[in-house]
Amino acid sequence: MSSRSEAVVMLGQRLVAELGLEDSVDTLGRWMAHYVAELIVASEQAPPTEKTARRKACSDAILELWSHKHELPNGKRPFGDAEWLLRLIQQLDPEDERPRYFRSERENLPKALGKQAGKWIALAEGFDSVAKMLVLECLLAADRASVHKAASWLRLAEAAGAQADPPTIAITMLARESGLGVKQLTRTQRATLRNRIKQLTAFTEAAHLLAAGMTNQLRRPRSSKKGKASTKPRHTKKKSRV
Repeated sequence: MSSRSEAVVMLGQRLVAELGLEDSVDTLGRWMAHYVAELIVASEQAPPTEKTARRKACSDAILELWSHKHELPNGKRPFGDAEWLLRLIQQLDPEDERPRYFRSERENLPKALGKQAGKWIALAEGFDSVAKMLVLECLLAADRASVHKAASWLRLAEAAGAQADPPTIAITMLARESGLGVKQLTRTQRATLRNRIKQLTAFTEAAHLLAAGMTNQLRRPRSSKKGKASTKPRHTKKKSRV
């Protein structure tokens, strides 16, 4: 059996284990698990004259089932635990240079804005870029276990030669951001980290400047609506004694 075929069978065995052969009230999931398990056994026990055809039928069925993974029963989907993260990935990918919060407004800015306004706009764009990075890092830290589980599915699917689709592409990005399976950083990964550190440093400095400006506003004396009170002492008339 080729390494690719072995990888497909391993993916099928993982799907069978996830769907569950017994102790499940999910009839459809249990039926699919039995069907895939039977195909795996049949391909392994087939006589030499039928082995190639049985292996192909088994591989085709496993890959077809994988292509419909998002339609599997609730709680049985390979990426189910990380689905809430997947819904946010397209908007939060730090490598995507398009703004997240400042996207449509950026295109509608007046053309005649001055140089000083341009600096503030550039600052807003910098905050937008860093915000995506910070939000994603916090979400990954909040549920890193789900990302690890999804990444393990991804490795099986890649070894089996399963076709990439939006969920697996998103999981690839999550695994990349989490540093899963990375023993030594490549030159590109190091450059990316250095660039992000530079962005975070600039973000911190800009945030301190904005905070200082707000603090100065708080220190300004409050003006009185009635004007300043007179500091001269009042003269009162003495009462005459009878």
